[in-house]
Amino acid sequence: RKVISQVHAGDLVFIYETVAGKTKLSKMADGREEQVPCRKGRGGIVALVKVAKSASEPEESQRENYSDGTTMWWRWYAPTEPVNTVGFVPREEVARLLGYKPQYSFKGFGEDKSGLGRLTEEKFKALLSAYTGTVELA
Repeated sequence: RKVISQVHAGDLVFIYETVAGKTKLSKMADGREEQVPCRKGRGGIVALVKVAKSASEPEESQRENYSDGTTMWWRWYAPTEPVNTVGFVPREEVARLLGYKPQYSFKGFGEDKSGLGRLTEEKFKALLSAYTGTVELA
């Protein structure tokens, strides 16, 4: 909650998509447990969005279980509006622009391993330039 509470309406957020993810375990209506593989991602920044409202915890949110025995609670949700969804910056370039080694995986990225990281203006502009080819927002 501490990390997501720093995200406010009007903030610009880059969406990073991993190539692979964990296999989710889903309970079926008949009580069976089914494995649902993660959809293959592109491995980089795939969108720039604007936060529409501060994050909240949906009543139906609950822990997700994975086939490797781990659990995760994707507890907080902040609605967003697309700003630009046609650009792409591959993982290696994102890592370089943020000052990491090209092999950096972004697992555990951000404050408290939340996946959320505040960017300096300089790093935001560098990512924006790589994503759109310009530092200007349309």
